[in-house]
Amino acid sequence: MTLLLVLLGLFSIAASGVAACRFYSYSKTLKGSSNRLSRAISYQLWGELTMVIGTLSFTVAAHNGWLPFWSIEIQSGIRFIMFSATFGTTLLLCHTLRSMR
Repeated sequence: MTLLLVLLGLFSIAASGVAACRFYSYSKTLKGSSNRLSRAISYQLWGELTMVIGTLSFTVAAHNGWLPFWSIEIQSGIRFIMFSATFGTTLLLCHTLRSMR
């Protein structure tokens, strides 16, 4: 089961990264609201990628028995990065949508 989770995590990382790059690249060809929305979506996908990397690192660490050796500060730091990335990119997307009205 862990192998399946790791593979799914790796595919999610690849898919999010490719989609984020494509949205960002596409945003350069657009103007106005479409540009801002496309760029905000690319940032949202980078936030998703950060969450997947963090989740995958915890999955691998737990499976290999490394998690007990990670200090609470390290685990909390990883979670802080994950949640901050998601929260920040969600706020940016909401701000972008609000400014398009």
